[in-house]
Amino acid sequence: MQKRKHLSFAFKLMLALASLAVVIGFLTRMISYEVNRRMLLNSMQGRLSDVAHTGSYLFDALARENIALLGRDVLAASEGKRGVWRQMQLNDRQMVVPIEHAESIMKGAAFLDLVQRLRQIKAGSTPNPQPLHTITQEEWPDGIQPQINFAYLYVRIPESPQAVIFIADSNFESADDNSDGTISDAEEGNPIGNLYVPEPFFLAPFKDGLIHVADQWYTDPWGTFISAAVPIKSADDRVIAVLGVDYRVDSEGNRLRQLAWLAVWLTLLSAVLSVLFASWLGRYMARPIASLAKTAERLRERDFSARVKVTSSDELGRLGETFNAMATEIENYAVLMEDKVAARTTELARANARILVFNARLEDENSRMSAELEIAQRLQLMGLPRASDWAKVNGFEVAAFMSPASEVGGDYFDLLECGDQQALLAIGDVSGHGLDSGVIMLMVQAALQALSLQGQRDMLRDYDVLNRLLCQATERMGISKNMTLSLVLLDNNGRVECVGQHEQPLIIRADGQVEWIDTMDLGMPLGVDVDCGMFTAARALELAPGDTLALYTDGITEARNLLGHEFGTERMGEILAGLRSMRPREMLDELLRVLHVFNAGCGLDDDVTLMIIKRMP
Repeated sequence: MQKRKHLSFAFKLMLALASLAVVIGFLTRMISYEVNRRMLLNSMQGRLSDVAHTGSYLFDALARENIALLGRDVLAASEGKRGVWRQMQLNDRQMVVPIEHAESIMKGAAFLDLVQRLRQIKAGSTPNPQPLHTITQEEWPDGIQPQINFAYLYVRIPESPQAVIFIADSNFESADDNSDGTISDAEEGNPIGNLYVPEPFFLAPFKDGLIHVADQWYTDPWGTFISAAVPIKSADDRVIAVLGVDYRVDSEGNRLRQLAWLAVWLTLLSAVLSVLFASWLGRYMARPIASLAKTAERLRERDFSARVKVTSSDELGRLGETFNAMATEIENYAVLMEDKVAARTTELARANARILVFNARLEDENSRMSAELEIAQRLQLMGLPRASDWAKVNGFEVAAFMSPASEVGGDYFDLLECGDQQALLAIGDVSGHGLDSGVIMLMVQAALQALSLQGQRDMLRDYDVLNRLLCQATERMGISKNMTLSLVLLDNNGRVECVGQHEQPLIIRADGQVEWIDTMDLGMPLGVDVDCGMFTAARALELAPGDTLALYTDGITEARNLLGHEFGTERMGEILAGLRSMRPREMLDELLRVLHVFNAGCGLDDDVTLMIIKRMP
């Protein structure tokens, strides 16, 4: 017999000691790094909040009146174009004020006065005091750059929860700051009238009137910053605009990277030293264990004379003495065991023969049950409407799909009656799935077909008859099953009548509006109570040309992805609304494709049934 390769105890001990030392060192340095990072971030947040708050006092009563006037002027000039915020992403900018109007405002004294105040806020973050003078957007004296890179004012637009419009910026002019002869994206000016989708905390002052500073630094097309947003309030304590200031964190980021690399090198050095020390300690401590293992190997090869040489009185010495006593017992016991093993081998051979016979019977039984389930599944699928049947529904185009989660499912849909003026559809879901659910579904299908042949259509009566039938059948079969069922009567003039409780039908209007039809008051699940008449009602709806009706089972809405999130009714409504211009078969195929992508790797736990009915123009 080939010996298995294994790691020695000495190596395992060395590995454990080295790993412990490395992990402790790594965690210590990571905690130290995180503490320093948090202290640096808190320091920057405090400095930035103080500078921004102090800078807001530069805006006196006259300046705040100018801010309010500019805000109203910009909002009025941009009213026709502000809707573009719906298509914008985070940190996107787009000019929504006519350029001629914006240039006219930016030449005015009110705008230029606000720009000077914003540049004064920037100047206030430089290390050296500056004389009082008009500040331009050129390079700062002596190459000293302010800690604040951008200062600006913006207002919120009424119809947007996430976009703002700039009304003044310290860097409103484009400038070749690096003198390379081109204006890069980071060097472009930010004129008045730019619509912008900022980080969420920039919008918080509009809600609570407080100063907000970013929790972390962030990166946008202009660099990596930590920013503050300070509300500018009118005399009556209304927030008329927000002052934003951006602090570029390149130098702090470099210091953190240096600290991180130092932690990495220290961790590697400690790992090397830990491995060397653990290697020596492991070999020293493992010598008695190696001797014990060698003696045990001799015992395994049936050399019962093998004994351990005991050289110490510690725990390993007592282990050696115990091992020698055990070896003596094994030697005495081995002779007795050989006879017992022979007898037990004979018993096992007889038991194995009986197991082989039982397995053969079990395989035959499984084959029989598989054949029965296959027949039941074929009966179930044979009863479904054919594609040619849907073409008979006058005034509507219909597409349908059903896929059982197991060999036999509990979902049901049918086209029961189709005339020149009306068509009756049914969709339902038996609790659970498998053979019992499939039998219940076939029973309901057959009963509905029989009721539809009577000529007189009374869906409330039919629903009551089906409920009584299902209650009697489940009691006789000794099973606990119920079924949700909706009967939908289509009239070729667009009138729809619904009876019965099931998943909420979904109507997608031609203009994209989504409506959910609650069926809780239209009935109760079949098979719950014999008397359901008082809980059953009908509801009439109207489908205009181009409107779409979707009927489905919960196998779609309750499908989950790898994160455990459900597909959900809202997601299904949004997808179908976006597909409303397609034909029903295209809508159905696309929704199923999206469902399979969402559910990839999980598998469907329930039957999936979907019907798309569209009234043709």
